[in-house]
Amino acid sequence: MTDKQRLIYDLSLQCAAAQYTQYTKDGKTTQAAMLAAWFSQGRDSGQVAVDYTQVRNVRKPNGARPGMVIYDPYQTAYVTPDEAVVKSLAGK
Repeated sequence: MTDKQRLIYDLSLQCAAAQYTQYTKDGKTTQAAMLAAWFSQGRDSGQVAVDYTQVRNVRKPNGARPGMVIYDPYQTAYVTPDEAVVKSLAGK
């Protein structure tokens, strides 16, 4: 599984019940992307690309390995993982 696939899988777990428009209006897209970046292999990187889309655009191909999904269309958020922000989000 590539880092990009792992990040969208992590993000889809965080945002499974939310609609894209709700997240962009109140800044939760950035928060969810920050969590996905922190809990990925890109934690120590400067900028991490996190793809996001509506839940209805994510599907699992037949016979694919667990965690493997296909998504289209999508947008990309670039975030810098920050431990302090992640800890504050976890405390909410």
